[in-house]
Amino acid sequence: MGLLSTCTRLSIILAVCVGGLAYFLYTPVPPDVDQPGIIRTLSAMFKLTRVFISAAHMLGVQENSIQLRRRIGSYMRTPPPRDRHPDMLVTDHVVDGVKVRMYRPLSAPKVSPAFLHLHGGGFCLGSVDSEDTVSRYIARQGQIVVVSVEYRLAPEHPFPAALDDCVSAAVHVLKNGADWGIDVTKVGVGGMSAGGNLAAATALRLLDDQYRHLPRLRYQVLAVPVLQGLFRDLPSYSQCEPFAKALISPNEKATFVLAYAGLDISPSTVRQVLEGRHVRPATRARMAKYVSGVQVKASSHKELTGEEVEVNESLADAYERVFLNPLASPLFAEEDQLKQVPAAVVVMSQYDPLRDEALLYVRRLQHAGVPVTHHLIPNGHHISLLVRDEGPGSEACRLAYETIFQFMKDSISK
Repeated sequence: MGLLSTCTRLSIILAVCVGGLAYFLYTPVPPDVDQPGIIRTLSAMFKLTRVFISAAHMLGVQENSIQLRRRIGSYMRTPPPRDRHPDMLVTDHVVDGVKVRMYRPLSAPKVSPAFLHLHGGGFCLGSVDSEDTVSRYIARQGQIVVVSVEYRLAPEHPFPAALDDCVSAAVHVLKNGADWGIDVTKVGVGGMSAGGNLAAATALRLLDDQYRHLPRLRYQVLAVPVLQGLFRDLPSYSQCEPFAKALISPNEKATFVLAYAGLDISPSTVRQVLEGRHVRPATRARMAKYVSGVQVKASSHKELTGEEVEVNESLADAYERVFLNPLASPLFAEEDQLKQVPAAVVVMSQYDPLRDEALLYVRRLQHAGVPVTHHLIPNGHHISLLVRDEGPGSEACRLAYETIFQFMKDSISK
């Protein structure tokens, strides 16, 4: 009986271990997805992070989930060595209170074009370190100076703090870039995900009269960008969510959006956003013109329950105040504004929930007469454009960057 009991216990322990291992390693991905190994590796890391966060909260740790993600991430990563590329000069600066990191290829011209790089991370995570390999790759391949911005993060610094930092860095480069060997008439801005949002918003913000005396930005690079915070039910959201949640869950996305807006990020508020209680039906109807041509389905809550959601009026007031602002949702900019923004390259991924809003922005820019180059990464996902130290991890990634570099070259040669 004792032996049987021991075997039973061992079987249970083994089953739990195997089940736990399967949980961390199994990630449902489309069979043709780009770079599946990266997806599975990062998915396992993110799952482990969620477990640590839950355990920390059970033990009474008071930090919120975003702060804990940052702390855990700092333990998992080591800062990239500055001097690993002898052909690259990397220096840190503070401009108007904003930290920036400058990458200058030693083989670049003495006076070079520049690219203002805005990292991704849902407005809450990320840093110049997290996209160090991207900055280096752009600088090396483009033979340009890259200025990467360490903007402030939510929830400690909600909208428009991050945008203010990006604009301050852009203004400094456009005004004083000659001191850094930068041709201030050949400066572009860009980024991935949240960085794409901030790049588009920076281009819009620099249209203000107070900046008219500065050289104009020559171009913008919007890679898998976040371009609106209102519609959570575009087709690409429902089509790609089963796969995309391996990297970031709907709860986490809602948490980041609320944090950027400076709103409560408690589980109850997150749940209300997921149920569609944060936007009034009249507001959705009024803004539907911006998603013309894309069929928007009913909210997931109504789809699942058949019930109309009851809007939380105070939440809707605060939420709409931020995300009806074109500086938070560039997709909602007026055409008179869009007509004045610089040429753009917009890169989308097939399996990215943000695909449709990027396509809609392409259409809006084209309608406004802005020169636009757009590229769809076939079988790509939200992080397809991240590069390793040695460069792109797939042919699809390389081709996307080839499109970006050609666009940048064409933009600064005109």
